[in-house]
Amino acid sequence: MPNNHIYLLISRKLSGEATPEELERLQDLLAASTDQQFQAEILSAYFNTPHNYNSESDISQEEKIQRILHAGDAFARDEENVVGLTSLKSRRKWYFAAAAVFMIMFTSGWYFFHQKEVMIHQPLPRQVAGNPGKLKEVVTRSGARTMMVLPDGSKVWLNAGSKLRYDEDFNKKLREVELEGEGFFDVVKNPKMPFIVHTSDIDIRVLGTAFNVKSYAGDDNIEATLLRGQIEVVRKDDPSAPKVILKPNEKLIFSREVTPARVRSADKIPDTVPMSPVISITPVSGSIPDSEKSETSWLYNRLVFEGDSFAELARKMERWYDVKIVFRDERLQHIRLSGVFDNEGLEQALQALQIITPYSYEINGKEVVLYEK
Repeated sequence: MPNNHIYLLISRKLSGEATPEELERLQDLLAASTDQQFQAEILSAYFNTPHNYNSESDISQEEKIQRILHAGDAFARDEENVVGLTSLKSRRKWYFAAAAVFMIMFTSGWYFFHQKEVMIHQPLPRQVAGNPGKLKEVVTRSGARTMMVLPDGSKVWLNAGSKLRYDEDFNKKLREVELEGEGFFDVVKNPKMPFIVHTSDIDIRVLGTAFNVKSYAGDDNIEATLLRGQIEVVRKDDPSAPKVILKPNEKLIFSREVTPARVRSADKIPDTVPMSPVISITPVSGSIPDSEKSETSWLYNRLVFEGDSFAELARKMERWYDVKIVFRDERLQHIRLSGVFDNEGLEQALQALQIITPYSYEINGKEVVLYEK
């Protein structure tokens, strides 16, 4: 049975009518339960965020909730300048918040498993083999996404096929995590204890900010995209190199692929000289919603690709749909593609790509074979 007292306090917080004592009590209750803390995040996000779905059954279910939320907003707007109705308005707004929480509790199964079995869920950290009692690990399989709250209150969203590790003493002396794959971090500010994300080739140091990191083992690049705050990036292959500072709406790209330079020595015999990986910084538009940016669209269950080669897109689709994609014809791998997968299933996505470029495909269980017509 759900803790009704917690949901009562959440309702009052959403309506803005919770007293300082109630907010403190709610914080204590949530701190004692990661699961209830996650549920509170769900309820708060749902209460404050509009959603659009396509099927009639989704719309009718959604409308039931939105009528409550919109009615509460409309009531508050109508009475905003009316003297003497503050108490009535507060009670009415609290009622709408409570009703929304009640309905979300009973529709959470529909909401979070809508469209595909890939919606965000709360993971249970597991012990890392070989490090009993020390490292904890959260893993997301291909075709899934995960949201978690770290002991310091920082939130992490993990994309498909990703892994996050952290010490059980996290937030006691250090705030450090190891990332393989892709994660979005919303870090709680603590000037005395910086938050550090370790990847295979770079370390990212922050105080309090929101940013996305993509570091899949099979990709050519590591990317760090900053939405707000400031982050500091250090190369692992050359810690003494100048630190790179990112500002909001900037993306750092660390290229793993290095092309050795060829020089001629005194005896005219060409030698190969290793070169350091290249770091570049590119702007990210701040005028478009995060849901439409290729770097953060995955948080909104959307796969945005802009000028990706078919091979690059195939790797994303493998993680997105939990399949293995095989190219029978190499030429297809180099075709550049742009578009968005919103709610499409695997076959719908493959058919949509056929509009852009002619090719054929076969689906054999979890293997997809692509070839020229």
